[in-house]
Amino acid sequence: MGIIVTADGVAEAVSPMLVGYLRDVTGSYRAGFTWLIVVALLGAAAIAMLPRVRGRDPTTPTSRRAA
Repeated sequence: MGIIVTADGVAEAVSPMLVGYLRDVTGSYRAGFTWLIVVALLGAAAIAMLPRVRGRDPTTPTSRRAA
């Protein structure tokens, strides 16, 4: 969780500057917004490739009590 929050913070700090720089260089927001779309799609693909965690069977007791 800490890596995700750190990466999110860095992206939130850098992305507006990058979009602004691309706007200054190209004269349009198209390149900046295209970059944001590409990064979002890459993130979605990375999340989709994560292994699925199977849920715990609710009928299985978590601890055994002495009867």
